[in-house]
Amino acid sequence: MDYIYVSGKAIFFNNKVKTFKKHLKDIAESEASMARIFRYIFRNLFFMGKRIIFFSKDSGPFTGEDRITSTHARFKIEHTRKIPEEGLNLIRVEKAVKDYRLGKTIVHALKGADLTVKAGEFLAIAGPSGSGKTTLLNIVSGIEKPTSGKVYLDDLELAGRTQDELADIRATRIGFVFQNFNLLPVLTAIENVEYPLLISGKTTRKDSRKMAEKALDLVGLAKFAKHKPLELSGGQRQRVAIARAMVINPSVILADEPTANLDHKTGEEILALMKKINKEQKTTFIFSTHDQKIMDMADRVVKLWDGVIADHTEGA
Repeated sequence: MDYIYVSGKAIFFNNKVKTFKKHLKDIAESEASMARIFRYIFRNLFFMGKRIIFFSKDSGPFTGEDRITSTHARFKIEHTRKIPEEGLNLIRVEKAVKDYRLGKTIVHALKGADLTVKAGEFLAIAGPSGSGKTTLLNIVSGIEKPTSGKVYLDDLELAGRTQDELADIRATRIGFVFQNFNLLPVLTAIENVEYPLLISGKTTRKDSRKMAEKALDLVGLAKFAKHKPLELSGGQRQRVAIARAMVINPSVILADEPTANLDHKTGEEILALMKKINKEQKTTFIFSTHDQKIMDMADRVVKLWDGVIADHTEGA
């Protein structure tokens, strides 16, 4: 079947790049219907990096030989991530500076950090408390903007984006795993996993539940789907958190001290699970950590000291 893959201001149609507007002009019934579809897709960042198959209300999917009309209001979004070719740059941080004002004092959390992360890497960012590890993760995810410098995710420059645009990017491209799990205690495991899909409004409830079931099965917790967080062990809660991070099929998972609240054996099991996902799903992982086990397992260790990247060390 023919498909359209949206990437920035261009499309891939049958694997050939064309400008989106020109392509629609060729197959749309009118300028009005072409403009409507053009605006709808490019105003919604959810479509960035997704394959879109157009559907007619009556005749089902159609190809470029059919004509797009105003009745073609339904889209099928394929929830498959375009996996960047391993070894290509996925994230670039260029001369990032981050300053915070505390009263009359300026705290320099990052001092011109440069970092490149390749697709498929299992990367550890290590350093003492206050070295800038969490700040670096926050600017990579767009939670915080650098005071100066640039940050790119899959060639998408983040610093100039609005908060709404950054929220959309996080919702569709970045998974998070936290030290304290950050699960909603009133929701079951499967409800916690499907929650990011439901609040995005991009998938139906039925599809969200299927995707959540698949993610829980991936982390070995399918039989605990109806358990609430307080009914789960620390390791099981972290597995739920990993499933929640995976359910959006992200380009990268950011893990901030994910083993800090786990005992040694459980921490090793969680790390082994993440490494398995990294290898089998080709998902990029970036850790902020003090844990030597993570550093030993990482493909590369980046050491931060007082806001400066001091060293890069090849790992396992």
